[in-house]
Amino acid sequence: WFKTIKYDDVQPYFQGNICKVRNDDKYGFINIEGIEILPCKYDSVAFVMGDLIKIDEEEIVYDDCWDCLLHVKLNNKYGLINFDGKEIAPCKYDDLTLFTEYLYLFKTELDDKYGMINFEGKEIIPCKYSDLIEFSDAIKSKSNDKYGLVTYEGKEILPCKYDDFIIVDEYNFDVIKSKSNNKYGLIRINTEQLDSEGFTIVGGKEILPCIFDKLETDDWGMVKVQRDNLWSYYTIDGTKVTEFYEDIKYYYDMNNPTFAAKSNGKWGYINKDGDVLISFVLDYAGNPNKDGTAY
Repeated sequence: WFKTIKYDDVQPYFQGNICKVRNDDKYGFINIEGIEILPCKYDSVAFVMGDLIKIDEEEIVYDDCWDCLLHVKLNNKYGLINFDGKEIAPCKYDDLTLFTEYLYLFKTELDDKYGMINFEGKEIIPCKYSDLIEFSDAIKSKSNDKYGLVTYEGKEILPCKYDDFIIVDEYNFDVIKSKSNNKYGLIRINTEQLDSEGFTIVGGKEILPCIFDKLETDDWGMVKVQRDNLWSYYTIDGTKVTEFYEDIKYYYDMNNPTFAAKSNGKWGYINKDGDVLISFVLDYAGNPNKDGTAY
């Protein structure tokens, strides 16, 4: 059948079952029988995912090409078309790139603004942000040089008012550190369980405002903060535990948590209620052991 159909170029895909064809610097597709699937009218035509995708760290051949999409360019604009020739997304975007292959979302650009559409061409996020960036289990949105957070379903959970977000624990997205005007705060991401394996993000709440010069978290649910060269502890839910001291160290004990604090150049010990256990007369305060003694 190649003898009966004239093209300037033919490039086989999927073991030759489908071919990309070119005429007069325009591109289209034909099937193995020589039937034209897409006319040669596009400036460029490419598979969105190629012939291989990765699922659960295993490489799987994506041999059902009819489930793939075509990334097409027409009159310097981009769109999506399936192999039936159906338009999924019109050629109206200045750019159209695959944002994440696992959720099948596309980042769209229109008039220097970015949005998101899914594999069905449905607009998830309108083109209103100056950038959209992958950020753990959500999308970091940018507007007026400030960042917010948007879910993969398009719900805005934090407005674009922060300088940046920092992941506290790469395995735990519940709490993230926020930055604004070179100060740090803490935000809790609220989620709902969907099933035994998945969850959905439903909102974000500011636990601590961006007023601290430094902010450190630990594995025990405590947050150490610095402000005006003084240090204090908060719980991970934003409750203040201690007053501010020149320095402070937390020694975890489930039954009797203890803090070593420094005041006027000397160390002492306080409990979680702020009561002074040992006066501020020590040159050094070490970690209490299980018997309640310290060196």
